[in-house]
Amino acid sequence: MSQNQAPPTPPYDELLTSEIKSAREAGRPVAKIPLIKALRESKGLGLKEAKDIVENYGVRYGIPELTQSSAGCSTVAVLIIVFLTIIYRFT
Repeated sequence: MSQNQAPPTPPYDELLTSEIKSAREAGRPVAKIPLIKALRESKGLGLKEAKDIVENYGVRYGIPELTQSSAGCSTVAVLIIVFLTIIYRFT
């Protein structure tokens, strides 16, 4: 590769970039599930492969909506239950 050439982009970046741009222009939030669905429908990928590609894209381009796992929701739920239990015991 010469100094004037940009490094090659991964094969699905163009599709993901286009989908994200469309979502933002339409005022929709950027989310993992629609991107995974688009990859699976257009490229015939499996669920795990498409999910990994979307998450990797999110890491490379700094898009936190694509890299967060659903574990955050369960953590919040557990904290709320613990908090309510403590309040209940002391009232």
